[in-house]
Amino acid sequence: MSTTTIWLLTATSVPLLWAVSNVLDAAIRRHFIKDDAGATWLMGLMDLPFLIFFLWLGGLEFPDFFTTIMIFIAGMSWVFPEMLYFKAIKNEDPSRIALLIQLVPLTTLIMAMFFLGERLSGFQFMAFLVLILGGTIAAFKKIKGIWYLSKAFGLIAVASLLWSFSDVFFKKYEVNFVSFEAAFSVYFLSSFIGSFLLFLYSNRKRKKVKLKLDRIPLRGWFMMSTTVVAGNVGALAFAYALTLKEASLTSVIMGVQPLAVIFFGFLFSKFMKEVKAEKLNKEAIFLKIIAFIFIMIGIALLQLS
Repeated sequence: MSTTTIWLLTATSVPLLWAVSNVLDAAIRRHFIKDDAGATWLMGLMDLPFLIFFLWLGGLEFPDFFTTIMIFIAGMSWVFPEMLYFKAIKNEDPSRIALLIQLVPLTTLIMAMFFLGERLSGFQFMAFLVLILGGTIAAFKKIKGIWYLSKAFGLIAVASLLWSFSDVFFKKYEVNFVSFEAAFSVYFLSSFIGSFLLFLYSNRKRKKVKLKLDRIPLRGWFMMSTTVVAGNVGALAFAYALTLKEASLTSVIMGVQPLAVIFFGFLFSKFMKEVKAEKLNKEAIFLKIIAFIFIMIGIALLQLS
């Protein structure tokens, strides 16, 4: 099998896997774990098998105190935005959330300007405007004949900034490790610790969530296990795809995630009662298509820079 074929299969699997997570996350948050922090720490704690795998793969290395602290901050900065993500997806269409998450390349660019000294080129400035426009269009929704800007827009915008901060800090300090695997194992360890800290932060909330965990049926645990596996395998596949071909090509393929969310939402609703297929009227379809087009153009402009 050629490298191009392997790359295509790997890169295409990423938005599909993450779309599965988006659909199941919405169902889990609405029906099984009705608490943003609780959903965040539980999903994080379920990453334990992956943590063991990464530690086996990369080992446990601490180059120096400052680098270790920065990587730990990066890892924990990846965890806490998950609470905003679960809060946003509680009452919002997963496809709209997937569209808004496409703002991450933009927020990463902003963070890179501050922490890596990168500067906006002409194409990047155009991408900045186009992505903001696409994200804003994606955030609008019509309720009882009145147009509203979804609350998810602000939540995902802040989450994207924090996720981008995490990515940029990892990139900045990863070079001090002997290998990518070693840096990633410490990064993943810190995100796991961050999830555990959420578990400890409130005794009352912890007991409340624990009572709800006792009532989760087997299918709920199956859905949670599936979204954890899909999310982590997608992350690994994305990293591997970047090593095979240009990042620009891989990033463009990622843009199909919102469409995959609509597909999997429709498919899963046929045999999972907690998953509801999105109600797509003509106006909603039109806005999402326009937002999708602007976001794809914005991503393409970023890659031309």
